[in-house]
Amino acid sequence: MFTRHSPNLMRQFAQTCIAGLVFFTAAIAADPLIIEVASARVVPDQRTGELVLTLGAREPKRFSKSEGEKHVARRAEVRIDGLAILRSVVREPLWGTSGLQVRGFPVDELEAVVRAVEAGSRVEMAIVD
Repeated sequence: MFTRHSPNLMRQFAQTCIAGLVFFTAAIAADPLIIEVASARVVPDQRTGELVLTLGAREPKRFSKSEGEKHVARRAEVRIDGLAILRSVVREPLWGTSGLQVRGFPVDELEAVVRAVEAGSRVEMAIVD
């Protein structure tokens, strides 16, 4: 089974695996999800009572189970005019682009997003990696 060429074969196999991993990682990183926000409001969460920011998309979209689950553990940003002001990690599957909730931030930061939407600023939620 092992021949004098085995080290070369093992090296080629390792290089192929690394190249595949690099291309797979690049494909995931190159697939950002950017949701343009049309509405925002701060409301109490029905389960916990915690105040959360609820975002509504300009163009609502539904996700399949696999599409929604692939965003779990990715980094999400809420941006105002291209500047990321809130950063978090997606902890639950996304079932669509309406009714997205942002939690774990001070209420004044959440309300700043609401004011930006009301003022007509470009607000978006981006899932970037």
